[in-house]
Amino acid sequence: MSSIKQNKQGLKVLVAGVVLQFFLGIIYTWSVFKAPVSAYYQWNPQDVGLTASFMLCFFAIGILFGGRAQAKIGVKLTVLIGGLMVAVGMLATSFIPATGQTSVFWIYFLYGIIGGAGVGAAYNAIISNAQKWFPQNRGFATGVSVSAFGFSTVFFAPFIKMLSENLEINVMFMVLSAIFAVATLLTFSFINHPNKPPMLLFPSYRASNTQAVKC
Repeated sequence: MSSIKQNKQGLKVLVAGVVLQFFLGIIYTWSVFKAPVSAYYQWNPQDVGLTASFMLCFFAIGILFGGRAQAKIGVKLTVLIGGLMVAVGMLATSFIPATGQTSVFWIYFLYGIIGGAGVGAAYNAIISNAQKWFPQNRGFATGVSVSAFGFSTVFFAPFIKMLSENLEINVMFMVLSAIFAVATLLTFSFINHPNKPPMLLFPSYRASNTQAVKC
């Protein structure tokens, strides 16, 4: 625990990542969207429900591409791009015409595919980077980050329900897009990669690894 408290820069990075993870966890709340989105766009509820499948599928794909992106452009830009992909996907969804003639494919593509891939890329970048800042406490860093992602539904499920009952659905997506854009822009700059290897940043990590090798 003392090593965690001493790692002040790592804690700043972790807190910023946790805040953004909290917003990214909206991926698990599609069941709340299903009824109001179906009614507004005049789509079959079962077809609308498939959006969650697209989102989860491309969430997994986004995790893979997010890992490669970190190696090429760095964690900070990967998180920025991932978070803004979610915001852009939501904003674009708000412009889908509610005529009853528009294909449900558009919400699959804009919210499910673009948004899901963005969540996956940012999610992977945040967790893997947190582990690098806490080489002796990887379980702690991972647990805190994943918990924030999962806890998101506790807040966003009732929040989205409230928005859907008081706003037009397209306006609701605009509001959510603005929230995600602001959250991303306020946090991404704090999520940086350690500028030195763990052995140079944390002497205790070097000592523990030396002992492990001797054993």
